Amino acid sequence: MRAFYDIDTPVTLAKLARGEQDYLAAGQIARYDLYLSFTGGPTLRRLEEAFGARRARALYCSVDPEAYRPLPVPRRYQLGYLGTYSVDRQPKVESLLLEPARRLPAQRFAVAGAQYPAHTIWPANVEHTAHLSPDRHAAFYAAQAFTLNVTRADMVAAGHSPRRR
Repeated sequence: MRAFYDIDTPVTLAKLARGEQDYLAAGQIARYDLYLSFTGGPTLRRLEEAFGARRARALYCSVDPEAYRPLPVPRRYQLGYLGTYSVDRQPKVESLLLEPARRLPAQRFAVAGAQYPAHTIWPANVEHTAHLSPDRHAAFYAAQAFTLNVTRADMVAAGHSPRRR
């Protein structure tokens, strides 16, 4: 059996609609016996009807309680965010994390994620880490009083896309 697991199905479909084929071409979808999508609902029917997927099924991410459990680490940040830079998410990161950081200079904030433009101006109280290996995610989250989650616009539009974070 050949299967494909897409954790960004709405983003993939939006790219295919624009003619972009970063990692999957539209014609490849029908070649898989099973297309596992992080997004459920009408997106599954669209994969089957518009792209010829033989069987499209939702496989939502889950949490391994052994890997992601409360950890006894010191609280370092008032608010943190883990996510690769994305043009559509950045306004929310700006308004919900960076602007509060500027207004609360005595508090500490954190952003972990790659591909932020070199010209990004980080307030002095925001710690930016370009890459945080998965084995450090649980400790990163545990060190935050609050965690910011910003969902990509294509995922919001599709609905049925619970976030991993």
